[in-house]
Formats: sequence, structure tokens, C-alpha cells
Amino acid sequence: MIERDIWISVDGRVPPALLTRQGAALGLRGFVHHPSTRIAALQLRLIQGGHSVEARQVILEDGLLGPTEAGIDDAFDGGFYVSAVFPPCEALRDGQAWIDATVTWDRGTASCLRLASVDLIRVDPITESDSAAAAGPARIGIAMATFNPDLALFARQIGSIRAQTHPDWICVISDDGSQPEILRAIAASIEDEPRFRLLPSGRNLGFYRNFERACAALPPSCAFVALSDQDDVWLPERLARQIATAEAVPYCCCYSDMAIVQPQGAVVSPTYWVHREARWGSLGGLLLANVVTGMTVLARRELIDEALPFPATPGLTYHDHWIALVAGRRGSLRYVAEPLVRYVQHGGNHTGALVRWPDSQDVLRQTLRRIGHFAKIGVIGGRLRRAAAEPSTLDWLDIEPARLRILVERLTILPGGKPARDRALRRLSRRFGPVRLLTCGANWRDRYRRGVAIELGLGGLLKRALVRLLNMGHVRAEAPAVERRPA
Repeated sequence: MIERDIWISVDGRVPPALLTRQGAALGLRGFVHHPSTRIAALQLRLIQGGHSVEARQVILEDGLLGPTEAGIDDAFDGGFYVSAVFPPCEALRDGQAWIDATVTWDRGTASCLRLASVDLIRVDPITESDSAAAAGPARIGIAMATFNPDLALFARQIGSIRAQTHPDWICVISDDGSQPEILRAIAASIEDEPRFRLLPSGRNLGFYRNFERACAALPPSCAFVALSDQDDVWLPERLARQIATAEAVPYCCCYSDMAIVQPQGAVVSPTYWVHREARWGSLGGLLLANVVTGMTVLARRELIDEALPFPATPGLTYHDHWIALVAGRRGSLRYVAEPLVRYVQHGGNHTGALVRWPDSQDVLRQTLRRIGHFAKIGVIGGRLRRAAAEPSTLDWLDIEPARLRILVERLTILPGGKPARDRALRRLSRRFGPVRLLTCGANWRDRYRRGVAIELGLGGLLKRALVRLLNMGHVRAEAPAVERRPA
């Protein structure tokens, strides 16, 4: 049982976990309430009814700041995030399960405890009719994610899929809880075409898990997977052009350029690469800044199966970035320098295509101002809790480095990598120090990638200095007491 003077709190509700044929991924964030004790290792189990499944990989990120969780007697950096992957288990069903843990503490003792509950959502491949199952070797499964789409733009996207010159495809539309009238309109727009299949959802998962659900639901007959947004336009030869490239490369992920257009169809730019660089330089460069846009991706099925389940991370991870990293590590990422998709720019886009990123000097000045502000309030002023609660402070000190390290740890246990490249990637992610960043082989002509590196490098220096000052007793955490409950 848990020791009397150590407590763990879990931050908020654990996000739902998708049970796919490749397994399930879940993540949770918490805080260890103790002046000095830390978690040395964790083993997790999913418990549902009489069934228990042990995680096959557990990635622990500890030493995270926790201004909303720390009590007056706690170490200020007692926060942690754990990302786990569970093997597939037919016995687990839709519904609530418990997350049990065996915690090994850094002082050598161990505790068994129940951390939290989690909702499980089972995702099985769709069934096909006998005629549909008799697919050719180049059948493409289209994974489309929708959420309250503009119906006119959605109809145009559906029309562009129908018009593909490569006819052997099936499209799974995973809806993420659209309004009932919009969901009915989606269903009506595809009811005359059996190659479209709509999967409604009773809850909102977010675009990352919704794309995972769409990919996991594709039938086994699909040898390739194409990703689709809900409101763009494919050129008629998109699938045919990309499959010609992907057929020749095992584990291939093929992506293309795209034209930027207004909702009415007027071309804003004939290429996506206006303010970004198409080259990434190294796997470390691809980790820092993605260049693969999901709406242009066509990948071999074995690559998508290897990428599932998508890793659980703190912060915001994109499905296309993760898939690109899996392919990049295998050396199977291929680019078609033609705009095969028309990317519609409107107010609902999750990312903008024509954002002009600030130059390095501006990012450096902005980051140094943030460091100065943090030091003035938290270190000199002794109000560390207030300083850490400033908007985005935790993101660049803790969350973003932890997110990237989790991606690297998950990535480097997959088959198909080169040991030397994996070691270099782990070394980079372990600290994100300025020297390691500068020597990682990234393409530094990309302004966005330079900005990410500056924030990671300086944020890491500040975090290490802060922890050192805390350990030396030069800075007080100044955190209020919280109600303590056994984990």
C-alpha cells in the first residue's frame, strides 16, 4: 500500500483511450506530494471486470513544474506525465476501466495503487460485403475526420474524392460529435455511394484521436491509406499520382505540395512553401518542425499499422507529424513536388498555411524578455508559483520538451531504425541544449524551425537553472497548501 507520507494526485480527467487492433495508448498527468521523493519507475495495468492488461511500454516524464498542484511542503517540480501503450486485448470492451499502478520510488520502496479511471472506446475495422472485400492489390483506404464541417465545402471535398481517376478506394468518415443536423447532412451526401462509410461518435475526441479512429477502422483489404480533411479539394489524379510513388517503397509515406485557395476557389498561392522550407535536413530537424501536411498524405498500410496507436502526449501533437516521423526514421518519406490538393483557407482551419513566422532575432528577443520577466517575479521576487502560472510558461519550460521526448521514446522502440540515428535522436531530446540543437543536422533555413530551437534551448537552460536554485534553497516555491488525499 502507499506509504503514509507520500501522495499522488492526478490532474483532471484522463482522456478516453481507443482500443484498436494495434493496442491502446493513454496518458495522464499528476503530481507527487512530498518534499523530495520522486517516482523512479512505473508499471501500469488496465483493469475492467475480471480482465487485466499490463502496459508494454511506459514512458515517464518527471520533474515537471506544478504550480496548481504543489502544496506548501511539496517540491515545486514534483509533477509528472506518463504515456503508456497497451497491447491489444479482445476481452476489453467499451466502458470504464481502472488504471492501476505499481510505483517504484527513488528511495527504493514500492507502492501499489489505483491512479484513475478511463473510458475505453473500442474501434474495430469496418466489415465489407463479399464483392467489396474482393479488392485489388492497390485498394486505398481514405481516412477522413469530420467535426461540424461547412456543408458546401464538405460536399465539394466529397465530389473531388468521387472524381478520382484511381477507382479502387473506400472512405471511412469518422465524425467527432457533429451537431445532429450536420451529421444527417453528411449521411445524406454519401448515401448513394457504398464506398463511403460514416462512423458517428457519441463524444468529442479531438482531431488527433479522431484521425486515429478513422485509420483504425479501415478494413484489412486496404493496402494504402490516404488522409483527408473535411473541407479541401483533391485534384482528380491525386491518388493515382501518389500510389505510383508509394508502390515502389516499403513503408512509404508520400506527401505532396498543395495550392492555397479561398473558399470560393480563387488561388491565393500555387504552392504551400511560401514562408516555410520543404527540406528538414535530419530526423532531428523533422522532430523540431513538421513539413508533412496530413491532407496530402498517402501511406502504405504497414506504416500506418506501425504508427498505431498514436502516442499519448501532453500538449498538442499532430497525427501527420507522428506518421512523418515513423516514415522518416525508416527513410521511407517521399515528396511529390506537385500541388495535388487545394488547401482551403478559412477561419476554421486548425493551422494556417500562409503564416509568416518571425525571424530568429525577434524570437530571441521575445524569449529573453520572457526569461527576464520570469526571473524578476519568480526568482528575485520570490513568487515562483505566480511566475510559473504565467500564460505559456509551463508549455515552453516543460510541456513541449516532454512531448517531444515521449515521441522519441515511442519512435525508437519501433522496428526499422538505425541504432546510430536513434542514439543521436535520444541525445538531442534528452536535453535540447544549444550545442546539441545546432549540431543535429537540421535545415536551419526554416524560420519556424529556428524559432522552435531557440525557445527549446533557452527554456531548457532556464529550467535547469531554476531546479538548481530550488535544490540549493535560494528560491522558495511559495505554493499554498492543498487538500491531500491518498492516491
